[in-house]
Order: sequence, then structure tokens, then C-alpha cells
Amino acid sequence: MKEFTVEQVVEALHKTNGNISAAARELGSCRSTIKRKCAKAKEQGIEVPAPPWNPARGEPLETSHAHKRRVEKAAEKGWVPQEAIPALTGGRIDTRDIQYMDIPPDGKVARYILTAAVNNTNVHEAFWENLSALAEYYSAPIYIRRIAYNLSAWRRLGSDTEIEGGPDEAIQWDSRVLPFVNEDRVELAPDLQWAGDAPMTATATSPLSGYDTFTGSASAVFGATKIEMRSIATMREDHAKILYTTGVVTQRNYSETKVGQKADWHHIYGAMLVEVDSDGDWFVRPIVGDESGLIHDLNITVSDGEAVEGCNLAALTPGDIHVADLDVEIEDTLCEIIDTLQPAEIHLHDVHDHKSRSHHDRKNPFRQFELHDSDADDVREEVKADAAFLSKISRSFMKSVVVASNHDDHLRRWLAESDWRQDPKNARFYLQAADAMLEGIEAGADFNLLEWACQKEGCPNDVAFLRPDASHIVAGVECGLHGDQGPNGSRGAIRALSKIGVKVNIGHSHSAGIMDGAWQCGLTGGDKQHVTLDYARGPSSWSRTMIGTFPNGKRTMITMRGLKWRAV
Repeated sequence: MKEFTVEQVVEALHKTNGNISAAARELGSCRSTIKRKCAKAKEQGIEVPAPPWNPARGEPLETSHAHKRRVEKAAEKGWVPQEAIPALTGGRIDTRDIQYMDIPPDGKVARYILTAAVNNTNVHEAFWENLSALAEYYSAPIYIRRIAYNLSAWRRLGSDTEIEGGPDEAIQWDSRVLPFVNEDRVELAPDLQWAGDAPMTATATSPLSGYDTFTGSASAVFGATKIEMRSIATMREDHAKILYTTGVVTQRNYSETKVGQKADWHHIYGAMLVEVDSDGDWFVRPIVGDESGLIHDLNITVSDGEAVEGCNLAALTPGDIHVADLDVEIEDTLCEIIDTLQPAEIHLHDVHDHKSRSHHDRKNPFRQFELHDSDADDVREEVKADAAFLSKISRSFMKSVVVASNHDDHLRRWLAESDWRQDPKNARFYLQAADAMLEGIEAGADFNLLEWACQKEGCPNDVAFLRPDASHIVAGVECGLHGDQGPNGSRGAIRALSKIGVKVNIGHSHSAGIMDGAWQCGLTGGDKQHVTLDYARGPSSWSRTMIGTFPNGKRTMITMRGLKWRAV
């Protein structure tokens, strides 16, 4: 093997930024020869570049145990003074710094678009163009959290001599991303933070795992490669804390491993749009792009870099209705949302509450007296209110669909389990309903008790009442499940229904959430100040959140705060 002088080796190390492997390739030698020449150079008092030691961003890491051991050995040989040995201690007393954004002045709205990007990966050209157009349309800054992935593989590639600068230069980011990087903690509005400082794994199955208390009582948005939404319980008089993840602007670029390919399947081209009004009230909506890069927001469609206004909802799924506990102002606001967005369909969960004769109260004489004293124990009157609600929201441009739900079924359960002789107030309606049930059985019809009762009280004839387990698909999303029943007779939950292999919109829990392909709405019932029902106790994760489904199968969430549902 060719012999090299100390000077030649030092020159090669300067060229390769101290990288011994790269210097060996540069000279056509081996690592042991380079190390031996380095030792001789140091004995002769010649300065030798230190090899790079890279943390997640590819930057030199001088506060590592490995670096400390190297310096200690150098000090033992007299190459460096003892004072050069680093102390591997540190810390800070204060919590992380938070940057606070100003609340906009009266009549103004502040908007932010929050997303993420993965290293060594190109942006999705069309999605980036459309997201930038949406940002321009809303005059919204874009914040991007960088996500480091598969660094060792990229560094191995970077050690090749064809990449100038060695492995330091191998960790790269699409140049269009860099001007928008914001990896600070930012309070965008009271009780809403951009968690740009939060580390995230690109292949995380549940990106929000472990972050429930990361931002204290504040809701937060995290950068991640998939979209997730989790509701966290707070005191009942407070708004629920909600955590979101963003999706990314970069393409799929995962390893050929089980973990990598699972992440590839759940990869989302997405962002979160945050709106803040002059009262400090905030609203967060997912912006999800399809493979072509097309994106939708409420009454906005962005394609080929142009934002076009116009109604675009294939379906709207409000939170569980519970008419018996529905505030008239909330009802009016729902009508305003319908008239503004003009969805082709509306999917209604738990229209009927059966508060008047709930089986949960059957053995509670004090609750029975309370209902009697407030004149809220008449089942027919409750059904009349259900029918009036369905009439009030009916529109010529929209199909109303009542999804078979557990509270709707409480009416049938009342017939099956109660004794009309012990309930004079409801005896006549009970017997009429029981007779209708028997006629349906005799006729072999697929009888729906709530449909019969509502139509008897003036409900529009064109309202569709789905039967239990009936499929109702809109834009590739299964909308026929309430969420109370899981696979194989198990109790329903978003986690269980996220695994059935199709995208689903569900209700039931009143806690809004997104888990893979399952999206869950919240609660519509209650009054404008309290998202709650009579029977609820303890801290609550309920919110007044509805799902909007677009014609391409992508979805968004609309969360009300009081009577507001967006910032204007």
C-alpha cells in the first residue's frame, strides 16, 4: 500500500472536515493508516481536524461521552490541557420559552397554517403550490416543523466522496421548506399553542402518545407525518383540551420495513389551519390534500395554485343532537352553518334522547319527580320536538339522514321493558307505538319505531332513517355507523373502528377525535356555554365538533366555541 506523509494525511483531513473514513478514500488508504498518521501529527504539534460527531440535525456534538473520552485520552498524552476536558453537565431552571402572538384588533382575524416536512424528501409539488395559494388567500404565515428520519442511512450515503462535505451535508431539506421553519413554542391564542419544539418520530403509530400534558391545560398542534386528533378531559365548565397533528408537505419516502410501510400507508399531505378572532377565540381545521394535491377548506377549493370560492361539502356530520337537551340558539347556529356551507347531505346521530323516560332513571324516584315537576316526562312531546327539529333543518339542497343510534333505540327499549299501566301520562302513546310495532312485525316490514313516531308528528317524508348496521357511504367514507357498537358485538370505540379497513365517520362518545381512518364528532346538545348533558359528571373531553366530508373523501373538523364556528 502506498505510504503517505503526515502532511498529506492532515491535508486530506482538512478537505473532508476531519472525517477519517472519507480521508482514507481520498488517499486510497485505510482508516488505521490515517489514525496512525494523526497520532504522529499530534506528537509533532501539528493541528489535526476533529472528526464530526452529529446529533439529529447533522451538527457537531461536543457534549457527548464519546467526545469527553477522546479529550481525556488526548489530555493523558499531553496533547491538550486538562482544562479542555468538557463537563457533561447542564440544565436550566425555567420552563421552555414561549413566544406569544398578539390577539388581532377588533374586526380582524389572524390565521396560521401549520405543517411539517421530512428530511431528504421532496415536497409534493401540487400540494405545496395549493397550500401556498391558500396561505396567500388567507394572508396566513406558514409554520413548518422539521422531522428527522432514517438519519443513519442518509449519513452513510453522505460519507461517499461524491457528496461534498461528507455526512454533515447528507441531512438535507427541500429548499422551499427552510424559509418557513418554526421550531419554537408559540402561543397563537389563549390556550392554543404551536408545539414546534416537540420532537416527533416520522413513523410513530400514535404521534400524540405521551403528549397529553405536554402543554399544560392549553390545546396544541404538533408537526407529524399523519393527522391525529385527541380530546383531553378538563373541568366541565372549561373548553375541552384538544391536541392535533398536522400531516406533511413532503412526499412518501420510507424504508422498506414493516414500520416504514405502515407509515407510508398512513402518510397524510396535510396541515392545520388556525383562525383567531379579536376576542381571542380560536378555531382549528384540518386541511387534507389528495394525491393530486387538491385541497378543500370550508367553501374554498384550491387546485392548480388557485383558490376558488363555492360550496363543496358532500356531507356534514354534527355532533350527537339530543334534541331534548338542545339549546335553541345552538339549533339556530346549526341552521346558519347548513345555509352557509350547503352540504349535499347531513348525517344526524342520537336525534332522540329519551330523556323523558330513560331506563337509567327508571329506579330513581327523585329523578322521576324532577322530570314530572319540569313537565319533561311526556314521551310524545319529546318525539314532537324531534320531528320539529328535523323539519327546521330540512333544506331542498340537502338530504337528511338519521343514523341508527343507541339513544334513538331507547324508545324501542322503553316499549320492550316498561309497563304502560304504571305510566298513565304516556299510556296512550305507549299503546299506539306498541300496536304499530306489532303491525310491522305482522307485515314483515323493516319497521323503524323512531321513523314511525317522527312521521306521525309531522317529520318530512324525505328524511332517511337508517336501520342498525346499514351501510351508508359518501365519497368512500362509511357514514352508517353511530359508534356505539364495535366489531363482533364489542363496545364501540374509535380505536376499534379505526381497524375495520374502511374510512368511517362516527359519533357516540361526544369526544371529537381522529385515529387513522376513523373520525369522531362531538356533541351538539347542551346550551351555548356548556357542552354537557343532564347525566354527565366529572371532567369532560366533550366538544361541539362536527365533521365535514368533501367529494374527494377528505375531511375536516369544525369546532364551535359558544355560538361561533369560525373566525370572521
